[in-house]
Amino acid sequence: MSDSENYKVHYFPILALGAIASLPNLLELSTGTSAKRRTLHIRLSTLSLASPLELKKAIEQCKWIAVDGVRYRLCFSKLGFLGFPEGYGASLWASERFDDKQFHTFDIGYGTATISEYSNLGNYQNG
Repeated sequence: MSDSENYKVHYFPILALGAIASLPNLLELSTGTSAKRRTLHIRLSTLSLASPLELKKAIEQCKWIAVDGVRYRLCFSKLGFLGFPEGYGASLWASERFDDKQFHTFDIGYGTATISEYSNLGNYQNG
């Protein structure tokens, strides 16, 4: 995967779809009344040096995925650009902007990709 300088951007849609498809609670995260056709609303934020618009444009080419016999229509929206490192900084930023208390961080490293679930059950006071 690391065959060029821009490999993270180039392979982002493939890696991100793999991360989405591997979520154990994918069915609960989706909406819809059909058991075989669901919709996933995915709000994207980037921690990367890559252009958030470039990453969104690349992944928007993916209109749907099928996982375990269920076809998920994919709806992406750009939530913003983060100036924090992944992990704790991202969870603090997200806790101020998301209504939901749980979200996932997808980190593409040098030849690796990791998805982590975060929960913001308390609150942060700057002081």
